[in-house]
Amino acid sequence: MIWAVAICLAGSPLRLDSEWAPPNYLPFARTHAVAATGPGAYAIGGLRGLYRGKPGSWQKVDERPVKQLVQSGGSVWALFGDGSVDKLDFDTDRLVFDVMSGRLKRPWVASLTPTASGLLCGGSGGWAELAKASVETYPKELEGQVVTAIARTGGTVWVGTQRKGLFAFSGGKSQRFGFAAGLPDSWVTALLPTSDGLVVAVADGGLVRISDGKVQPIPSPSKRPRLLAQFRSRLVVGGMEGCWLQDGKSWQQLSSEETTCLTAIGDKLAVGTPYKLMWWR
Repeated sequence: MIWAVAICLAGSPLRLDSEWAPPNYLPFARTHAVAATGPGAYAIGGLRGLYRGKPGSWQKVDERPVKQLVQSGGSVWALFGDGSVDKLDFDTDRLVFDVMSGRLKRPWVASLTPTASGLLCGGSGGWAELAKASVETYPKELEGQVVTAIARTGGTVWVGTQRKGLFAFSGGKSQRFGFAAGLPDSWVTALLPTSDGLVVAVADGGLVRISDGKVQPIPSPSKRPRLLAQFRSRLVVGGMEGCWLQDGKSWQQLSSEETTCLTAIGDKLAVGTPYKLMWWR
């Protein structure tokens, strides 16, 4: 299955639905991740740990800093700053600690991406796919590299690194995209499969699209993008300078502050900043 979204040319502007800020609506400032756990209930992650609950009523789950929250099936997977992953199953109200320990040879995880059957986990020197069984892949091309972003399109696994750019692995073969291929920076911060190629964000250089094996620069509202998402079939870019929604050939600015969190939940788009969590619809 190809996980892709069509980026449409234009649409109606979004409107700000609400803003959450501590201490009344959030347990802390600088939200790194948010996920729905039920009607009106959420998991919130950041530098001060992992919380669950509702605005104004939060319960601490873990005090470790949270890097990412990913929803897959009836569970929320929490990636912590120390590289460990916990599984929060809200259907059974169970919390499974350090689910990768004993399951993977290299249980340290740096990035998570959901797939049709489970999760892709980027780590040190390679990645693991969690489905009914766990399959680990550590190609020689990634030796000593940290997987900063990971995605799948069809039979191709795309792996972004911090020092060697982007790799495509398919059918036992690999292809590297670096400076010589047209990538403006070797540090890949985010990946987003679309109907017309893979959108790649780099730490200092904006966005490119890879289509038919070629790197094509595309207009970017941020020179330092960190997060990518799609909302209502439109590209959303979160960077050090703010957050924007694609509107044809222009952009609707959603925030002028650093984007710390970017997640589509139901009919709303959550945009985190160092001081609040904004909900757009």
